[in-house]
Amino acid sequence: MSPTRTSKRRVHENEVHDLETRSGTQLERRVGWLIRYSEDMTRRRLAISASLIMATVLVAGISFLIGNSYAIVTTSVRQVTPRQLANAMEKDDFYSQYRGATLLVRGIVSSVNRHGRGAIVGFKTKSTFQASCVLGTYPSTIHRGSAIAALSEAAAAERLSSTVVLTNCILLRSSSG
Repeated sequence: MSPTRTSKRRVHENEVHDLETRSGTQLERRVGWLIRYSEDMTRRRLAISASLIMATVLVAGISFLIGNSYAIVTTSVRQVTPRQLANAMEKDDFYSQYRGATLLVRGIVSSVNRHGRGAIVGFKTKSTFQASCVLGTYPSTIHRGSAIAALSEAAAAERLSSTVVLTNCILLRSSSG
């Protein structure tokens, strides 16, 4: 091979190498910019997502505290007799009178019937409309004629044809009569 051919070949190889290097560098610049851009976007999205989650948790926490304080301020316990409850339900005035109240009912037991694991306790009302209370557990200490005190939410009361039924009652006190 002649020296000029070898040198031309080297020059050509160097030029090709230079072109490849320049193209590679330009490509790396373009791709590198794209990679940096996507990494920046990922960081931004992560920061925005974290900020939104923190804001949601903050709003939920504040809402919980405001709701809790509202519930404490507006909660009322009203002492009532079974007769008052029966008369209010008979006159369709029960929910307007006792709507959000917790009811403390004191009365004399007229009947005790098993209901699953619990019992339905009927009260004496001296009225055509009756009042009863659904207890979650069967009370062995309650008999007909016993005086009891029970707690229930008025909003959960149900109206039957001639009875007001207080659901989810909690027995506070009972004494044999």
